[in-house]
Amino acid sequence: MIDAMGKPQAGILLGEKTFVGQYDECRGISQKMNDGVIEGLFCTLQVKMNFSGLGAQLALLDQVLSTVYVDICLPASCRDDVALLAKEAADALGQTVLGASCVTSKDPTGDTLFWVTIGIIAFLTLLGVCGTAYGVHLKGSEKTPNKTSTPYLTSHINMAFNGETHENIDKHANGSSSLHEVMVQDKNGEGYVIGNGNLPEVTGQGEKHKPTVATNGLKIYANHEPEKQKIVRSRGLCSKLLLSFSVLENGKKLLSFEKGQGDLSCLHGIRVITITWVILGHCFAMPTAATANTVGNAAALFTMIQDWTMAPLFSGTLSVDTFFLLSGCLTSYLFLRQAQKAGGITCRNMILYYVHRFWRLTPLYMVAIIFYAGIMPYLMSGPYDNSQSATLQNCKKYWWANILYVNNLVDISKMCLGQSWYLSDDMQFYVIAPLMLVPWVFGKRTIGILFCIALIIVHIVTNPIFITRDNLQLLYGNTQLDYMKEVYLPPWTRVAPFAIGVLLGYILHSTGCKYKMQKLLVLLGWLVATAVGLVAAYVQFDNVKGMDKTLHLTWDSNQFAVYETLSRPAWACAVAWVILACCTEHGGFVNTFLSWRGWGPLSRLTYGAYLFHLTTMYVILGNKIAPFYLSSWTVAELTISVTVLTYMVSFVFSLLVESPTLGLEKALLGGAGNKKH
Repeated sequence: MIDAMGKPQAGILLGEKTFVGQYDECRGISQKMNDGVIEGLFCTLQVKMNFSGLGAQLALLDQVLSTVYVDICLPASCRDDVALLAKEAADALGQTVLGASCVTSKDPTGDTLFWVTIGIIAFLTLLGVCGTAYGVHLKGSEKTPNKTSTPYLTSHINMAFNGETHENIDKHANGSSSLHEVMVQDKNGEGYVIGNGNLPEVTGQGEKHKPTVATNGLKIYANHEPEKQKIVRSRGLCSKLLLSFSVLENGKKLLSFEKGQGDLSCLHGIRVITITWVILGHCFAMPTAATANTVGNAAALFTMIQDWTMAPLFSGTLSVDTFFLLSGCLTSYLFLRQAQKAGGITCRNMILYYVHRFWRLTPLYMVAIIFYAGIMPYLMSGPYDNSQSATLQNCKKYWWANILYVNNLVDISKMCLGQSWYLSDDMQFYVIAPLMLVPWVFGKRTIGILFCIALIIVHIVTNPIFITRDNLQLLYGNTQLDYMKEVYLPPWTRVAPFAIGVLLGYILHSTGCKYKMQKLLVLLGWLVATAVGLVAAYVQFDNVKGMDKTLHLTWDSNQFAVYETLSRPAWACAVAWVILACCTEHGGFVNTFLSWRGWGPLSRLTYGAYLFHLTTMYVILGNKIAPFYLSSWTVAELTISVTVLTYMVSFVFSLLVESPTLGLEKALLGGAGNKKH
């Protein structure tokens, strides 16, 4: 037990604030004695340290070592006396014990939420199995048609389930063979048997099944042989609903490299790169928030950012603005394209506009929350288990704020699933988007543009007001939570990139993605966009360049307000140029790279990756038996691990939840939602 206890170690001045014990050695102790068995109990003490008498030159210690964590190994029978024993030892050393936590075995037997989550996942899996089996059965029946009947003749049960009907066919009194059925096949190869003798006959002995191609692209197969019955095939609702859960069909769609007609192909590459940037930024910043002692060398946060190559990490919040831009662009582009096809806007279309969005996002979102709160705690075990974090507990109390998409407006201390604030902002932007889109549909171009400009002005005005009023900063000090609450999370301080995206979507739709630009203008556009993007991503390096020595940021609140106000719309404009250039065939090798077909499958999984990546990271960190050492290489290793595992998790839940959700919508609403996006 003494060997397994934590002891002072090298690197204290670098923030090694945990006296690391040997978890496996302590937990493995099981010694039989005459009066029973002694087993090891691994605990961590939180000790408040006082460095006031050590001089100003050790002020850094007060920043990173205000609390020291000491791992101890005791007999399991001492569980109820750990705090008392620790207090006596700390008093002898003149220090204060803030608390003690011990690692215990987890038993989900009495956890209702755990079993509810298991039940939901099991039910979704069962639906996937049934849908897959039914789809395989239909494929098999279509591959073995009856030569004396229609190619789609099945059992009476299947006919009823698919909405098929029998019809008697009258025979001619003279016994001659006339046209009794016609099978119409569309461009996708789906066949339907229609008609019973009113179409012209197809001549020629060997041509009784030769197709006649109509002007609308349909192939008509004529059968002159008299039949006792025919089948009019139209897949029924029950069949469509069950097939929505087919893992094989959904897997083919998710992994398909095909590009849809009118697809903005470059968005796939941008989306995948952006979610990777999000994961990278969180793998750099979030380990310190997993548990208080997850990171061993806490002072590295101050020293790593002195390297200019790390600037994109602490400017990583711009990645979210890229998602806002993409959301606004697709919302505008698809809305206007759908309105053009439909010849206008109806009340039904507007209702479906909102229903589609809620139905598209919510099911997988709710599954991610219940998995996070119900299953994740049992996937971690060890001294760095973060299953008791406040955000996890909040999910059990304040989940309603998430499902209503208002959790970005409630108290930040009640936040459930930290990254979900983005979904609320995005939904709120989506709700007000018709203020710009509807005027454009009716030809009121100026009104829509003015609404976009108004939203950009709201962004530009509100940011400096809140930042300068409370002297807020992002990376340092007690104002960080206030910054998150007043500047980072609210929709009015983040709306400009979405509005710019809406304008971009309008431009792409109105020009049909065929706008031609002079070479000089294209070159100038690329130079300006590159310069603006680099400045937005790297200029904040000037703010943190001396933080390891002074423990203060270089900028005051006024300078930070200028950066925060302008950097996000500037970044959005830079990315908007990339999209515009690529979609109008002015992207060159950039468009070739971003439009690579290999991005497609990964792009379809980015929503799930966004929802599950923090859960994956917490599970990885929560199973460590030693602190995470923060460096550029360990951050890269963690990012790769989290990215790969996250995409695997996203693929599974996309098969079970997200893809079936889209299939159900198409079956119930007749494909009201755009199936490509």
